[in-house]
Amino acid sequence: MLYWTTQLVAWAVYVGSSVWWNYLLDNVRPDLLQVMVTIYAIGILSSHALRQTIVRRRWLELPLGTLVPRLVLGTAVLGLCAALAEGLCVQTGPRCCCCGR
Repeated sequence: MLYWTTQLVAWAVYVGSSVWWNYLLDNVRPDLLQVMVTIYAIGILSSHALRQTIVRRRWLELPLGTLVPRLVLGTAVLGLCAALAEGLCVQTGPRCCCCGR
């Protein structure tokens, strides 16, 4: 329960701060809510995918010298994938990512 609470709250803070920043810059677009919901979902899915990989492959049982490079690489790969997915959704419209239309 703590894991999911932390995930949901942390990503809500991230998205909320992005919305606040857009508001301060007077960059509020009609589709901002859809974009932010998409980013929220992609963030949760990507970070959960990394956690699943860590648990499934038992990375936490590895020595620190072996664990750190895997975490750095895993974080970089998932971060890149998430950024590409978010960019695609923002460029083509959030509906394509959320419902396939």
